[in-house]
Amino acid sequence: MHWSQSLSLKVLVVFLLATAALLLVLSLTLDMTFRGLFSDNVKPYFTRHLMGLQNQVGVPPDINVAKRLSEQNGVNIEIDAPGYRWSSTGKFLNAEQLDVKLQRVDKSGIVAEAGFYQGNFVLRTFNQGHIISFMLTEKISPTLNRHELWFALGATVVILTLLYGVISYLFRPVAAIERGVRRIGNGEVSYRLVVPRSDEIGLLAASINKMADNIEDMLEAKRQLLLAISHELRTPITRSKIALSMVDDEAIKKHVSEDLDEMNRLIHELLESERLRGNHTPLSLHRANLNDIVYQVQGRYFDDAPLLLDLDDSLPDFIVDAGRIGLAVKNVIKNALTANVSPDDTVLVATYANDQQVFISVSDSGCGIEEKNIAHLTEPFYRADTSRQRRTGGFGIGLYLIKAIVDAHHGTLQVDSLLNVGTTVTLAFPIKPRVDKGNSEAVPEAGPTDDIDD
Repeated sequence: MHWSQSLSLKVLVVFLLATAALLLVLSLTLDMTFRGLFSDNVKPYFTRHLMGLQNQVGVPPDINVAKRLSEQNGVNIEIDAPGYRWSSTGKFLNAEQLDVKLQRVDKSGIVAEAGFYQGNFVLRTFNQGHIISFMLTEKISPTLNRHELWFALGATVVILTLLYGVISYLFRPVAAIERGVRRIGNGEVSYRLVVPRSDEIGLLAASINKMADNIEDMLEAKRQLLLAISHELRTPITRSKIALSMVDDEAIKKHVSEDLDEMNRLIHELLESERLRGNHTPLSLHRANLNDIVYQVQGRYFDDAPLLLDLDDSLPDFIVDAGRIGLAVKNVIKNALTANVSPDDTVLVATYANDQQVFISVSDSGCGIEEKNIAHLTEPFYRADTSRQRRTGGFGIGLYLIKAIVDAHHGTLQVDSLLNVGTTVTLAFPIKPRVDKGNSEAVPEAGPTDDIDD
């Protein structure tokens, strides 16, 4: 994860900025307070002390006395007199670095200025052309030495590390919530967040779980309604078939029978897809070969259809519900034949594999599908071309059922299409199945390929 996406780091940065701002305000406040206290209480004492040294040095200044006073009092003394300069340290003050204010401090009328020079208190007197500077050697605000600085830096690093750890711990459930919401958003509505917290984050997780409960309940209610309606529709269809057998007009009987068969297939596909999506029906898993399933589908339903088979002879076996896989393959081929512009146009059926999956792709040479419609093709009763008739466009349930079968086997369905070129539908299935509790039976070591459901 990029640092800009980390909530913990963002909170830490905000904390650091706030701390820096508070330290700046505190530093300025302390500096102003110190200067006020120093000016009112300490500065007069230092000034009187240094003026006492000034009186002992005298005017004109006695260098020997100045040297002795410097050694005894821990004060650097500098004399700037007409014709010479002298300093107890051999170094002279840089006037540009002086931070002093002019003032009268003596009854004799000696003019003086007091302030700071590089953190040290300094008093400068002006008398008869002589400038005498007295500077305390001890700094009023001493800076950190090297050891103190390294200790401060180390302590800062430790504190920041602990702070980041605490913030990361507090926000750790956010990552779990994000992953859980993504899983629920991808259709895994039975997933629930586990966040054992009683704070705002825990309440958020509980609200998301409640939302997922409501979504799952609504979807289950929709499934149950669809299953009930589909079951109820079979009774009048059966009665209609019985009544149809008594009709003498063969033409009418044929057309009505085709319509009833189409309705029966639609109901079967609806029931099958909802059973698979709702885990109502277990998969009957057996070892099978995808090529065998393709041959069986071709021989049973498309013996005279213009199919071009390109099947990989070295295709490995995989463990699936062969009947339902055959139903998916049949529907994909049927859709491709329907999509072709001419009944004589061929449909290419190819199989291949890699180390993890086996694939079957079915390609037509129809008019193609617009990209904006591809994502909706697996929705029930969705048709990209709303003007198409039932005979050419179907009921929009075929790919919905195919997707349900593929999902039940933990596979993938991909649709690639170009306008005026054609469409390729690719189904991928794992070679080693991932068995879900409650949605599969025991897997035999070997077994026959199941018959394909109608």
